[in-house]
Amino acid sequence: MILERIEFKNFKRYSDESIIFHDGITGIIGNNGTGKSTIVQGILFALYGVRAGIEGDFINSSRSDNRDKCSVSLDFIKDGNRYNITRWYRRTQSTTDHKAQLKINNSLLADGVSDVEKEIERVIGMQASDFKNTIYAGQKDLSSLLDDSPAERQKWFMKMLGIDFLKKEADAGIKKLIDECRTTISGLGSYLEEKEKENIPEKRDNTTAELNNAEASLNIVLSEIETLEKDEEKLKKIADSFSERWNEYRNLENQIHLIRESNRQKSGYISKLEEKFGEYEKILPEFEIPAVSEENYTGLKKEYHDYKEKEKAHSKISATIEKLEYKLKSEKSELEEIEKKAVSFEQDKKILEQVLPDISKRKKILEEYDRLKKSEEAFRQLENGRIRIQEKLKHYKEQADALREGIESGEKTLREAGSPVKLDSRIKELVTDEKKLSEDSITLREAIKAIGREQEKLSKELTEINTLGEDGECPKCRRRLGEQYNVLESSLKAEIESNARRSGEIKEQIPLLEEKSESVHSELEKLRALKQDSDSIVSLIDAKKKERQALFVKVEEIIKEESRIGDEIANNSFSEEKIRELEKIMKSLEDVYSEFRIIEERLKEENQIQARRTDAEKIISELSRQIEDHKEKVSDIAFDPEKYMAIEEAFLEAESLHQKFLELKPKIDQLPSLKNEIRDLKEEIRINSGEIAATESTMESMKISEKLVTSALFEVEESRKNISGKKIEAGELKSNIKYLKKENERLENELADIEERRKRYSALLERMVVLEKTRGLIKEYIIYLLNVIRAKIESEVGRVLSDITDGRYENVLIDENFDILVNDLGDNFPARRFSGGEQDDIAIALRIALSRYLAEMHHMSGGTFMIFDEIFGSQDEERRSNLISALRTQESHFPQIFLISHISEIQGEFSTSLLVRMKDDWNSEVIEVSD
Repeated sequence: MILERIEFKNFKRYSDESIIFHDGITGIIGNNGTGKSTIVQGILFALYGVRAGIEGDFINSSRSDNRDKCSVSLDFIKDGNRYNITRWYRRTQSTTDHKAQLKINNSLLADGVSDVEKEIERVIGMQASDFKNTIYAGQKDLSSLLDDSPAERQKWFMKMLGIDFLKKEADAGIKKLIDECRTTISGLGSYLEEKEKENIPEKRDNTTAELNNAEASLNIVLSEIETLEKDEEKLKKIADSFSERWNEYRNLENQIHLIRESNRQKSGYISKLEEKFGEYEKILPEFEIPAVSEENYTGLKKEYHDYKEKEKAHSKISATIEKLEYKLKSEKSELEEIEKKAVSFEQDKKILEQVLPDISKRKKILEEYDRLKKSEEAFRQLENGRIRIQEKLKHYKEQADALREGIESGEKTLREAGSPVKLDSRIKELVTDEKKLSEDSITLREAIKAIGREQEKLSKELTEINTLGEDGECPKCRRRLGEQYNVLESSLKAEIESNARRSGEIKEQIPLLEEKSESVHSELEKLRALKQDSDSIVSLIDAKKKERQALFVKVEEIIKEESRIGDEIANNSFSEEKIRELEKIMKSLEDVYSEFRIIEERLKEENQIQARRTDAEKIISELSRQIEDHKEKVSDIAFDPEKYMAIEEAFLEAESLHQKFLELKPKIDQLPSLKNEIRDLKEEIRINSGEIAATESTMESMKISEKLVTSALFEVEESRKNISGKKIEAGELKSNIKYLKKENERLENELADIEERRKRYSALLERMVVLEKTRGLIKEYIIYLLNVIRAKIESEVGRVLSDITDGRYENVLIDENFDILVNDLGDNFPARRFSGGEQDDIAIALRIALSRYLAEMHHMSGGTFMIFDEIFGSQDEERRSNLISALRTQESHFPQIFLISHISEIQGEFSTSLLVRMKDDWNSEVIEVSD
């Protein structure tokens, strides 16, 4: 998988940025916080979205509008096909808008987040976490591989390989199931033990017997109730007949009482009406005067209201005149103030004419002063430039002398070193021999390890067979061992002895190989050292010659620059004395200039004051005109205050008599109706008295009494009490029967539940045994899997380290404690035994081997890219250079290698450098800087 191009819009620190990726090693250089690692996040986000571990709240640029979408577009090549994946993302407090699209060779392959996710995993062959582990080595990743404890390294490997997920999740899941089983079994056991004590079957039999007895008693009581209800029906008919006649008698009594009460109320009402009638007759004389006045009331009222309106209009216009006269007075006062200011402006103009020559003089001096100050800045820059150039010339001369001495010394040493061609030929022969001897030694050691593991397995089986004995059960077929016991025991012992002999024979061969390998390695080291010295001297001489030639070119350029600066200094018009003289003159004119500025500011108001005077004069003229107009209106109204007072007095007297008239008239109008009402009530009383006499005669003929009715009702009530008692008895029996049936049903259900729980109890016991065994098997499988993967990574690390060290180190072991051991001269040593640069090589080899293994495990063919983020730490220049050289050996496996660093000095180490920097608007930009 090869990256071609990525484009950001509103993604974190990038508002609008496009980056082209090249093959080989690319340095991504920039200060901390500028957005170097954001490029890696953008690649992962483009491929896998938020599932790559990027927080959705912080994807959109904080400097973009909330309405702006973030987008990331990535072009890459995989298996000869060109792919483009684009994602759009916007997150608000309430919604998330996420879209994705994948194209292959400019044709749409998938559209939508889920479809793109499936296709990316199919194309790349990995999920997000596996892909990141394969291509990305983060900060302090390399140092932790060697510096951390073995336990921490083991955790790191398990996490990178995905084994920790199996260990944690599977073990936690099974443990949770076991704990749930154990808790349920404990609860079920306690429950079954308690129910055993309760003796539920005996309780059920007793309840069934009680139920049968209660049902028999209920049948007897129901028969008795039927007989009592028939007797009660006969008594009820007799009592109903008496009750009807008695109710009719009581109704007649009530009717007589109501008629008498009605007559009493009507008599009282007649008395009140007669009293009211006499009272109204007395006020007839008092009503005569208001009645006569009422005829003139309407005309007098209209006259009063007409004159009242005239009074209102007169008052309104008079108030308006008063307001206008007050405003006129205010405007005249303001006009007087304006006139005073106009006089002061004339005085200011005379003073201004006097100071204008000094102001003009000051302006010319200031222009000359500014020109000199500008030339001073240029003069100072030229002087400083000349000093710097002179310092550079001195420095370059010292460098050139040192290079010349180095070249002469190197050429002398090279003449004494020997022929590089013969050294190369012999070194290649020895490397081939050493590699063959090392491979043979590793093969023998691996054979011994395999025999050891086989011995351990056979010994364990023999111990297990001996423990079981002849009567034991075979662990494989689950049958009794019997005669097969001796056969198995003899077979296992024979295999153990045979393996011991083979192991001894192999161990005898190892020292011979190691002795021979040590001899070859010793000679090879001497020749390599000699060849390395020779190559270093040649490279050093060539580099110093190029550097010396480059210095000569730079010196010529600097001499030209010094001459140019000298000419410019000579042409510069700067004069320190002239500047001091101009400053003294400007200081003497400061008071005049201040007075000029004050007067100039005051005169800015002149036009405004003139406009205000014109406006005030217009307003005064208009107010005078309005006052005259309103005075004419007052005259036209012709309002007479004395006449208004006389009309108002007459109207108030008439209004008083009108109110008296309205008060008495309703009473006088009631006299005829009161007289008729009294007459009608007396006639109704006479008719009611005759109706009472007729009703009393009817009641005497009915011959009924309260005693007869009470006796009949008592007999019915007694009968009902007997029936109710029997029904209560039947109800109690029914409730008891219902309870006994429910209790019987409950006991049956409880017995069924107990049986079902017994079955669950047994099943859970069996399940817990299976889970315990499964948990143990998973632990054993993790150990087995870790050992298998460790063995594969060992060989991969050896191959990578051999590439990096040019075959010097090619055998690496990762022991069971996850210590990293490197074979040197036939012995295995821990990584900490080697120099700092060699430790860097080992760490690089280990991390690259892991990436190569993960890529192979996920069938990622055709090579891919790799990213190292801030791996240099605090290494010096030499160790940084060694790391970069080590990475160059892996370009055949990783066509693109990206190194992220804040160290600007390494910029020239790469064929391509991407400089990341922050712009003035706080957004970041990427600039390609290539040598």
